[in-house]
Amino acid sequence: MATIRKSRCFSFNRASIELLPFSSLLFLSLKLTLISSASVLYLGIFTAAIAYILQARGLRIVEASTASVISTLEPFVALIIGLLMGGTPRPDWNP
Repeated sequence: MATIRKSRCFSFNRASIELLPFSSLLFLSLKLTLISSASVLYLGIFTAAIAYILQARGLRIVEASTASVISTLEPFVALIIGLLMGGTPRPDWNP
């Protein structure tokens, strides 16, 4: 288990370092304020990090087949929740 954590941590760190030069291109066109910086921290900590930690803990409990079915259904459930609770307008289904 420790080997998996180390490899996962290594891959995230490596990806962050490799994408660092491109982040400067993004931030040159943005006006950073205290509110926007706090929003980025909130999104990074609460919506990404905590969700990832909870998912990793849940994968310890659930079998692989159940986890794959849940992962497959996740985008559909997110769409339904967005339509019902979030007030997201229904997308145009016609091509």
